[in-house]
Formats: sequence, structure tokens, C-alpha cells
Amino acid sequence: MLKNIFTILLLLSLSNLYAEDYFFKGVRVPLDKHGDYALISKECVNCMAKRALKEITPMENYGIMAIGAPGAKLCMSIEGAKYEIFDSKLGQQGFCLFSDGSYVDTDGLMYFSDPSNKKKIDN
Repeated sequence: MLKNIFTILLLLSLSNLYAEDYFFKGVRVPLDKHGDYALISKECVNCMAKRALKEITPMENYGIMAIGAPGAKLCMSIEGAKYEIFDSKLGQQGFCLFSDGSYVDTDGLMYFSDPSNKKKIDN
């Protein structure tokens, strides 16, 4: 059990090293960590992705079940948003793309859909 915890911690620390090494259709996409819980467009100040993190409501309000890919379902419930897969050295990650060119990872989107986590969003 302790060995598994160390393995998980190692993988989490490695994911932070490669936080900016994501590619979409072969092009590197610059990312920043947002509140230590989401990966978001690097130049995002008042972008649609950041607004989505602040405005997203709990998944159950959309009737979305946690079966399948809930982050993808949550992304697709946002009007005008598009779900895409980004590649990295560690694998693949789902991202929610917006019409202004901004993007946020679906894990972060799901995290901030929980009302108790809203207070962790920095401006």
C-alpha cells in the first residue's frame, strides 16, 4: 500500500513537470496551472475558459452521470464549447476549447463544478 502511495506521488510530481508540454494537432499549446487544480490557456486573463471555471454548475444539474467521460459531457454542456484531446509525453488529456481560443482541462472543469471548490479560484 505504501509503495502505491509513493508511485502515485511520483506520477503527480512528474505531471507537474510536463504541465506545459501538451500538443493539439501537433502544435504545442502553452498552459498555466490555475489554482493548482486546472490547466488553462497560458495567456488567459478574462477568457471564456476562466469564466467557465467560475460559472460551471454541478454535473448533476445537467443530468450528467459520472459514467463514461463526465468531463467531456460537462464540457459539451457548455454552449459553444468543444471537447478535444491534447497529447503529452505522459499520455492524453481531455480539454474544453472555447470560441475565443482559450481552453481548460476537463478535470479542472469538473473540479470547479463542485460548489465547495469555487472559493479556490483566483481572479
